[in-house]
Amino acid sequence: MLRWERSMLVVVVAAVGVYAGLVLWSGLKTNLLFLKTIEWEAIALALSFIGGGFVLRFLRWHWYLRTVGVSVSGADSFSIFMLGFAMTATPGKVGEAIKAVMLKRRFGVPMARSGAVVFMERVVDLMAVCLVLVGGGVLVPLESSVGVGWVIAALTALTLLAFRTHRRVLRLLSTWTLGRPRLHTGVQQLVALARQARSLLQPRIMGGALLMTALAWCLEGLAFHMILQGAGVSVVPSSQAVLTHLTALLVGVASFLPGGLGSHEAVSVLLLTGQGVSRPDAVAATLLMRILTLWLAVGLGLVFWLRENTLIAPADWQPASLDDDKPFPKPDGR
Repeated sequence: MLRWERSMLVVVVAAVGVYAGLVLWSGLKTNLLFLKTIEWEAIALALSFIGGGFVLRFLRWHWYLRTVGVSVSGADSFSIFMLGFAMTATPGKVGEAIKAVMLKRRFGVPMARSGAVVFMERVVDLMAVCLVLVGGGVLVPLESSVGVGWVIAALTALTLLAFRTHRRVLRLLSTWTLGRPRLHTGVQQLVALARQARSLLQPRIMGGALLMTALAWCLEGLAFHMILQGAGVSVVPSSQAVLTHLTALLVGVASFLPGGLGSHEAVSVLLLTGQGVSRPDAVAATLLMRILTLWLAVGLGLVFWLRENTLIAPADWQPASLDDDKPFPKPDGR
């Protein structure tokens, strides 16, 4: 068994343990009652919203590839994008870097270039969630969401500001760590990615990606609302359902646990019960949402992984070089 397979097995076993504990804590019978009473039409509508979010994120991925000069067919791009979902249940989704590996293997795309795309996906995901939380919090009094959103948004903005600065400033960051080889290597990787990602920080590209991503996460939050409504839980309006889900998502990412396991569920249940939802309904709705988002994505990713029918050798993971500073073609071939 490969190491990633063992890791995935550990995550699945841990998830089963966490979910079983939550169900027993909140009451098995009442959780089963939630599943019996929920309308299947609501689940279908929730899945359509989640699917819409997947489509928007794929369009962003393909747009990013075109922007950095990676020309692959839509079918190949979609296949690699879906394959990345197999690694969604990794800390901070860092395992989705497998997409960069596959682009190198199949099309010879330099890791520094494709890695910048994967890196910016994660950054824009984070920014979009923060923007929705901060913007929505102005209208909806969910203070915990707004506070978390402001802190993460500020840190992300400072990071992006550093990425937009001159190369000398980025190299200065590397020289500070010369006395610590391991840290220096990691900083070199980060600096190289930052430089390569600068082409994706153009206002038009950044603005469009943020808009698409924010809409994708809002659709996922509305799917959460559909699940609650389908089970007769009407005390949580759609706006608060979106903020609740995204707050739990953000905390899960910040915890750096695989798939946010445990932290996401705990925050979601806590916020729902704070809005008047019973503990069993909060647990059942949260777990069903996680199955339809995290675990559905992982399952789809594994299907595409098996279709690929190839192993990723350690030699494929080539570090980005500080000297790999070839400019990208301008968007749209200009």
